[in-house]
Amino acid sequence: MNFKAITIYTTHEGIDPVTGRLYTLGINGVEIEDKQDFEEFVAENTPNWDYIDESVSEKMSGETKVKAYVADNASGMETIRLIKESMQELKKFDTEGKFGRLDVELSTTSEEEWADNWKQYYKPTKISRQLVIVPEWEQYEAPSGVTAVKINPGAAFGTGTHESTRLCLEFVEEFTTPKTRMLDIGTGSGILAVTALKLGAKSACGIDIDELAVKASMENAALNGVEDRFISRLGNLADNVDGTFNLITANIVADVIIQLIPDIPQHLALGGIFVASGIIDSREEEVRKALADNGLYVFDSKNQKSWVALACKKK
Repeated sequence: MNFKAITIYTTHEGIDPVTGRLYTLGINGVEIEDKQDFEEFVAENTPNWDYIDESVSEKMSGETKVKAYVADNASGMETIRLIKESMQELKKFDTEGKFGRLDVELSTTSEEEWADNWKQYYKPTKISRQLVIVPEWEQYEAPSGVTAVKINPGAAFGTGTHESTRLCLEFVEEFTTPKTRMLDIGTGSGILAVTALKLGAKSACGIDIDELAVKASMENAALNGVEDRFISRLGNLADNVDGTFNLITANIVADVIIQLIPDIPQHLALGGIFVASGIIDSREEEVRKALADNGLYVFDSKNQKSWVALACKKK
């Protein structure tokens, strides 16, 4: 399969608004080439490798780029059209020019070339002192007391390093117990559900509208030896799901979360927790209102850059 590589030229300040707009268009994984983010990432994760290749450092020193990939077919071309429209809208909003030129550049790449290109940037990512996300192809020996979750996101899903995923993973780590029955809506690579199972959850169910997600999440569960406690289903939001769960996660975007919220209370067990992530801070109050209108209250929240994750219970 061939992919269209979409490169958007921006600035450090433009990363969040650009990636936020891509998320609203259903693009879950992006590559970011940004000097400031790269330097911060290296500083935080230096213990996970011995050195950084000079060619990678040099590549990160130029203009900030946000890259995404879509299938080279009619559906992918429609997504590209929407991305171009969205960047034009963002240009009009950015009256001070803080987000750069926002030009969109296209190229074609094979799946093999795509894999070789982005794997060089995906390294073990420390979520907390006890939790590390590790790409499948990396050799990593977890220290005593550290849970390492192996993930191969494949060609269609993110790597788990985006702020919204990190915030959600922090909550998953905090709330998972041996009695946890988890529902992960919009499971993608299955990173949240698989992490919960690695942390000792009793069971997890992932649901996604994408057949590739169902396949990828099952493969990642097997990669971590938790496939016997995991099931992945094809479905829209909370459809095709029966029963109640102690922990429900939805790392999507604000519009989809708001649409989903009315279905959450019926699937939450007594004392159960709903974690909503992927929320741009400008939409936080709107999501909070939807939660309150449906009998849910926020008892904890986490923020990173412009992203927010909310932990909720039934009133």
